[in-house]
Amino acid sequence: MFNNAAIGILEVDSRFRIVMANDRWCSILGYRREELTGKTIFDLTDPEDLQKTRELNAKLAEGEIKFINYEKRYNRRDGSPLWIHATVSAIRDSENRVRSYVGTLEDIDARKQAEELLQKSEVRYRKLFESMDEGFALCEMIFNEAGKPVDFRYLEINPAFSRLTGLQAERVIGRTAQEAIPGIEPSWIETYGRIVITGRSERIVNPILVLGRHFEVFAWRVENSMFAAVYSEVTMRILMEGELRQRAEELQLAVNELENFSYSIAHGLRTPLRAIVSFAQLIEQEGAGRLDDRCRDFIGRIRKAGSGIGKRMEELLDFSQLRSITMLRSDVDISAMATEIAGGFSKATPARKVDWRIESGLKTYGDPALLRRALYHLLDNAWKFTSKKDSAAIRFGKTIISGKEVFFIQDNGVGFSMAFGQSLFRPFSRLHSAEQYDGNGIGLAVVKRIIDRHRGAIWADAKMNAGTTIYFSLPARRFDGERESGERRGS
Repeated sequence: MFNNAAIGILEVDSRFRIVMANDRWCSILGYRREELTGKTIFDLTDPEDLQKTRELNAKLAEGEIKFINYEKRYNRRDGSPLWIHATVSAIRDSENRVRSYVGTLEDIDARKQAEELLQKSEVRYRKLFESMDEGFALCEMIFNEAGKPVDFRYLEINPAFSRLTGLQAERVIGRTAQEAIPGIEPSWIETYGRIVITGRSERIVNPILVLGRHFEVFAWRVENSMFAAVYSEVTMRILMEGELRQRAEELQLAVNELENFSYSIAHGLRTPLRAIVSFAQLIEQEGAGRLDDRCRDFIGRIRKAGSGIGKRMEELLDFSQLRSITMLRSDVDISAMATEIAGGFSKATPARKVDWRIESGLKTYGDPALLRRALYHLLDNAWKFTSKKDSAAIRFGKTIISGKEVFFIQDNGVGFSMAFGQSLFRPFSRLHSAEQYDGNGIGLAVVKRIIDRHRGAIWADAKMNAGTTIYFSLPARRFDGERESGERRGS
C-alpha cells in the first residue's frame, strides 16, 4: 500500500529528517531515494514557505494542533517550485513526545496554476476549463425570501467534473444541486452560501456520500450570487490518512506496552534476584568451614552472576529513562567540564601517567547534566582503553568537518577494527572481552542517546592498536518546537 499509493507518503523522524518516502513522493519531486538520505523537509521546502512550515511543525510538535493540513511549495530536484497539499500527523510515545511524523503529499501544482489563470482572463479560463484535470463548476446560489441559502444551480461544468463525480453534463447543467444529486449533504449548500454572502473564498474537504466519494474544493464568489468551484477527488487520500492514523495509534500503543512491559519485568526481577544473591551469601557464611573449594567456587559464581545481572538491570532501566528526561538547555563550557572529569580520573588513579590535552575555551549549548554524563563516558572509554599503554595520550578538541564544527576525543589506545564499527553504539555491545577491559557495553549507547536527544550526530574512526577518535556534533541552538524549560524527570 505504501509503495503503490497514488499519493506521496513520507515519514520523517523527530528531527524532521527523512526516514522513508514512497515511489510517488520521489517521482513528484524528481529525487531518487538515496539522494534523500540526511535531508530534512526544510531542505526541500521553498524559501517562500519555510517560515510557515517551521511554525506549523512547531505547533504540531508541541501538541497545539493534532495534525497539519496545508498547502506549501517544495523545490524539485532541478530547483523549480512545486505546489503540494500536505497532511501531517505526529506519532508520539507514552510520554507524549514526538517519535516521528507521517505525511501524505499531493501534487496540486496544476490546480494552483488553474486557480490563478481562471481569475486572470476569460480566454485562459476557457482553454483551461476544457483541459484541466480538476473538476470545475460555475454555479448560482438560490436564496429563500428570508435571504437564507437553500440550494444552488449548476450553470456550467467541465469534462473533468463529470469524470470525477460520474455526473454527465446533461444531468447537471441547469439543475439545482438537490435535483442533480438527491440527498446531497446540506453542508455543501451552507458553505457555498457563506462564500457568496461574505465574498471570502474557502477551501473545504467534504464527502458526497450518495456518490461514495470525498472531494477537496476551492470555491470563490464570482459576482452577485454566482460562485465558482474547483474540485479534486481525495477519496484515496482520506482513506489512506485514516489508515495511517490507525497505524500510528497502533504503533503508539505497542510502544507504550513494550515500555511498560520492560519496566515491569525489570522491577519484578529485582526481588527474586536479591533473594538469590542473599541466600548464596548466607550459604557461604553458614557453611564456612564445611564447604569444600568446589562448593565455595560455585557459590561465588552465583553471587557474581546475580550481582552482574542486577547491575545490568539498573543500567538498562537508567538507559531507557534517558528518553523521558525533560531537557534543560543552557550555554555549557565543555572545555571546563572535560578538564574537571579528566582531573577526577587522574586523582583516583595517581599512579597512571596520561598526557591530557584539552583545548580551552570550547563552548556549546545543551543540557549540562546530560552532556556531562556523555563526556564522562567518552573520556572513561579513552582512559580505559589506554590503560595498557606506557605513554598514554588523550586529546579533547574541536575541528571543522564539511563546514560544521565537530568535537572529538582522541586516544592512542588499543583501537578496534572499523568492520565492527556499526555495533559500537549498541547497548551491551563490546568490541573487547571483559577479561581484557572492564565494562558492560552500555556507556557508548548512553552517549549516543544523549547526543540524539540533542539533535546531534556521533561517529567513530579507529584502527586496531592505533587508537580511536570519536566525533560528535551538537546544534548551536534548539530546534523549533523544543522546550528549553521545565523540571527534569528521572535522574
